Amino acid sequence: MTATATPAVGTSSTPSQRRHRWRFLRRFAGHPGALLAAGYLLVVALLAVFGGRLTPHDPLAQNLGAVLQPPTGGHLLGTDDLGRDLLSRLIVGARPSLLAVLQSLAVGVGFGVPIGLLAVLLPALPGGLLMRIVDGVMAFPPLLLAIGVIGVLGPGLSQAMIAVGVVFVPRFARLTRTSVLQVYHETYIDASRVIGTPLGRLVRWHVLPNITGPVVVQVAVASGFAMLAEAGLSFLGLGVQPPDASWGALLGRALPYIDTAWWLAVAPGAVITLTVLATNVLADGVGDSLGRESRSPR
Repeated sequence: MTATATPAVGTSSTPSQRRHRWRFLRRFAGHPGALLAAGYLLVVALLAVFGGRLTPHDPLAQNLGAVLQPPTGGHLLGTDDLGRDLLSRLIVGARPSLLAVLQSLAVGVGFGVPIGLLAVLLPALPGGLLMRIVDGVMAFPPLLLAIGVIGVLGPGLSQAMIAVGVVFVPRFARLTRTSVLQVYHETYIDASRVIGTPLGRLVRWHVLPNITGPVVVQVAVASGFAMLAEAGLSFLGLGVQPPDASWGALLGRALPYIDTAWWLAVAPGAVITLTVLATNVLADGVGDSLGRESRSPR
């Protein structure tokens, strides 16, 4: 009797997995709004990386003889209250704004996903206690909780985004717990436990890949909230500190001149709005493109 060769787990993707990937790409390609949003976010990311080389003027150079100038040929978006070119500061402000989003998401996902996973894998008492702590953190208003964390850590972009990440932790924890509970009762999970699959391999090869979809969608949605939170905290002076620029800091600096130099608020406000809108449209496209088949066994 001949033995049937079994492929090693994790050595290569199965034909079913490859079909799922191609199906996701085809569905995503059928969402023109999501494709447009992804293209816009790619341009913003490129500006964040290479923006310092693309600025038409030095973003820190002051010209007190040309303060609060309206948009002209020399300054396409005008100048601020210190005569600095607004377009240049808007371009270099993309980097701290996007870094702020990445920092907050790293804290939220890095702590929230393991907490949600442990809440299912641990026995009932410690797992339930862990989720009650998460519920207690969620009871605080997000902005007040972030301001409280900043009060302990001090003002600054990194501290502000750690505070926003703390706000994200309970949300990712609850999402992960719900997704793991749905996957953990599938038939193939029960079969794997019956044949003695180690818990670590069970989680690594069966549970985590099948909760990726909801987590990715939540990441896209949370990135928009993180950008708004960074803008709000920088607006209050708790985020990026002068002379550095972020989109939220530019918007906050434009507030005293909203009557006499309204154009100072239009550009950063429009960029923040478009970026948040793009992240939400991208999240919708990813959510629609992830079908039920993504939860099939590996």
